Amino acid sequence: MRSQFDQELEDRLVRYARIDTQADESSPTSPSTVKQYDLLHLLEAELKKIGAQDITLTAYGALLATVPATVSHNAPAIAFLAHVDTAPGFNATGVKPIIHRGYDGGVIRFPDDSELVLSPQESPYLAGKVGDDIITASGTTLLGADVISAITKTLSGLGGLIFMFLMIAQFIAYFNYTNIPRVLAVNMAQALEQASVGALPLLVGLIIVIFLLNLIIPGVVPKWAIFAPVFIPIFDRLGVAPQTVLAAYRIGDSPFNVLTPLMVYLAFVVTVAQRYQKDAGIGTVVSLMLPYTLIIAAVWILLFILWFVLGIPLGPGYPVGA
Repeated sequence: MRSQFDQELEDRLVRYARIDTQADESSPTSPSTVKQYDLLHLLEAELKKIGAQDITLTAYGALLATVPATVSHNAPAIAFLAHVDTAPGFNATGVKPIIHRGYDGGVIRFPDDSELVLSPQESPYLAGKVGDDIITASGTTLLGADVISAITKTLSGLGGLIFMFLMIAQFIAYFNYTNIPRVLAVNMAQALEQASVGALPLLVGLIIVIFLLNLIIPGVVPKWAIFAPVFIPIFDRLGVAPQTVLAAYRIGDSPFNVLTPLMVYLAFVVTVAQRYQKDAGIGTVVSLMLPYTLIIAAVWILLFILWFVLGIPLGPGYPVGA
């Protein structure tokens, strides 16, 4: 069943492919042909429409834009890059994209060139696309889909990505404003302190607490700023060094990041997953990663217990105990 996203991808691909952006290999300019700006100006307008920022069309034919950050700490930037010129070796004027609905596995013929055919015998990759919709040129022009499809997927996915980032950022901001994270941390810390057990079980309990909190409080730096003043004094009274508490915290924080719907990069992960599975969503990513997350968490906890029991220093001058 075709989704709205599928239809948008198709509409964009057909619209972009009709624009002549053929390069000129003998040209000394960049871009090599002025007509490439026809597509660049269209993309510039569509980036503005979906809410991208810092949109810049350079004199050398590169279109740049940014997606607003939703975290206050330093995080890697994501760049989408694509060129808009198509190959100079074949006609690119008057492109007429043809949509072949529900490919039946046979020979594809072209209305503008009766002698030109595309068959699964000559193109084995085509044989695996039975049932899919296939877009080709009409037979006398270059479609340029290798370039255009990359731009199409980026533009189609970017609008939803920006919207989801905005929703995540708003939720995190209001969630922190309510002071719920600090209240949860203090209550859970009190429960651990009143458990009347040794340091190692409490450290494992801390890891599990961070597992749970990580599902609703993403971001390693903000969480540690909240938890450190609460948990470090508790473990200090048990003779556990702050660096050991931090190690336990990082074990609890890291594996479950990919499972929280509030992770800032989850929308991007979903967008990439949709390149391989069209109906992929947040649930798809979570269910796929859950087994790996649980295995990694279990192995790391076992390694941490072994490290603690053997008293191996966490680094030069950093013993396990205080």
